[in-house]
Amino acid sequence: MADARTMVVQNEPGESHENPSGGLLWVLLESVGTKPDDRYLLMFAADDPQTYLIASRTEDGAFLLQMQDGETGSEFVRPGELSFEEAHEVLVRYAFGRTPWRDLGDWADAPPAA
Repeated sequence: MADARTMVVQNEPGESHENPSGGLLWVLLESVGTKPDDRYLLMFAADDPQTYLIASRTEDGAFLLQMQDGETGSEFVRPGELSFEEAHEVLVRYAFGRTPWRDLGDWADAPPAA
């Protein structure tokens, strides 16, 4: 049996956790956007840090998701705003390798950086 991938989650202040539980993801996601230096949550596999998922919060409390595919360098966004529960479900599926986490909504090419 193959070893499970080590997943890493980091918040903007730089706190890092390996193989976070669903409960820890809940707590970390709740804190996103509550302080000026805690604007996003980043998750990636330790052996592939160029493929990642980012969750951020809008001023009205909704969540936005963005991902990068490390193989192609392509960036994608989940159009529209998500509820806390929807964002948490995507993060949990991504963290535990549950498929189809990408199928929890449509993804579109990210707009070019300004």
